[in-house]
Amino acid sequence: MKKRIFFRADASFEIGYGHFIRSLALADMLKDNFDCVFFTCHPTYYQKQEMNKVCDFVVLDESTHYEVFLSHLHGDEIVVLDNYFFTTDYQRQIKAKGCHLVCIDDMHDKHYVADLVINHAIGVTDSDYSVEKYTQLCLGLSYALLRSPFMNKFSLRKVKNKYNLLIAFGGSDDFNLTLKYVEAVYEMSELNVIHVIVGDAYPWIENLNKIAQSNNRIKIYSNISAEKVADLMSDSDFAIFPASTLLWEGIFTGLHIIYGYYIDNQKVICSQVGSSDYYGLICIGNLCKYNADDIRTIFRKSLQSLPNSSFAKRFQPHSVKSTMNKIFNSDITVREAQSEDMLLYFNWVNDPLVRKFAFKTNHISLECHSQWFEKKLKSDDTILCLCYMNKNPIGQVRFDKMEDGLYIDISIDKAYRGKGYGKKVLNSSIDYVSNKYGFYNFISEVKEENVASANLFLSTGFVLVEKKERVLCFQLRKSIM
Repeated sequence: MKKRIFFRADASFEIGYGHFIRSLALADMLKDNFDCVFFTCHPTYYQKQEMNKVCDFVVLDESTHYEVFLSHLHGDEIVVLDNYFFTTDYQRQIKAKGCHLVCIDDMHDKHYVADLVINHAIGVTDSDYSVEKYTQLCLGLSYALLRSPFMNKFSLRKVKNKYNLLIAFGGSDDFNLTLKYVEAVYEMSELNVIHVIVGDAYPWIENLNKIAQSNNRIKIYSNISAEKVADLMSDSDFAIFPASTLLWEGIFTGLHIIYGYYIDNQKVICSQVGSSDYYGLICIGNLCKYNADDIRTIFRKSLQSLPNSSFAKRFQPHSVKSTMNKIFNSDITVREAQSEDMLLYFNWVNDPLVRKFAFKTNHISLECHSQWFEKKLKSDDTILCLCYMNKNPIGQVRFDKMEDGLYIDISIDKAYRGKGYGKKVLNSSIDYVSNKYGFYNFISEVKEENVASANLFLSTGFVLVEKKERVLCFQLRKSIM
């Protein structure tokens, strides 16, 4: 029987469609492996159409949605929350039900008690977050929550005499930036076609249509599918976007993007990401402050940077679907060790079986261990992965950087040995450092008499590459997805 995932996100003209779109994209990635249900308030006809393509949905009333959603939880669900108004206390109420909790966040403005926090923005780091010890962070474009049409639409852009421009400000264009930017650029000789996407509740559509009627280069689109949006991105050379889901979709299709902010959460993304030749991004900050002359000047300057931009570079993400399935279907949670874990590691390292098969078998004093542990925590050459099951620490994997890869040391709490958890801990930790840090070559050495460890490495895909002085040397070269 498939595990159930309840997705909770809303959309409206006021808050935009970003939360809804990226949560639904995650549901689409996981629907083959999980029983997915989407919960949302006041969905539009467009939202209902999009949800029907992916999974069942439940409509909530805005006045009672907090309590009603909790009433649907029985404790065996995975809950995905995506909105800024879901407080730490509300997270705790969900956890108290016994549910696993995932939070999608790009503001990092509260404490998280979730098992997993996802933020696919560029530039965000672990230190930006206040989380529980067991919380796993999935940060960066490797975890991009994009609808499937955008994942395979990358195309190279070339220098031209005329360019196609895409303008879109999402579903929450409160300041009517769409009309302002269209009016600024529609007569520019450098442009061939101007594609304009508006939300289904955009109130100034008549004014926009009047301009389009007098200029056949302007094409207006509303209530279009993800496939059509992806096609328009592929057909365009440049785009003007806010720092929203549109930004990440555009990066994956290879667009050269001028972007900025008009609401607070977009401002956070702008400060983290900035401009980037590698990704073809030009950040212009507050989108509301520019007049028509400013906008034309910005666009013409961006044309000058085109030959040296990343149009010849393709961002290579990990397989998002594969990564998410591993995270949600695993019983193991991985986080990096902290100072307060010192005594836990001390007890593990002095376990009689651990000492027996260590290369140095003597008992380790608390003083020596404490110094060693703090040194390892601070080292850029060591990653200490601490693994949990149901909030209980069950083992650790230490990765030390070597010239030819990461050297592995692993130990399992004695209460969990002989039950198959060693393989889960090792696989989960390797996936963690591969996805987060981009390491794909792993090595380990065990004593020949340590049959259990030798079998563990062989069962997880390691190959015995050398035997020297009764020491077995194993290696794993993990494929890059």
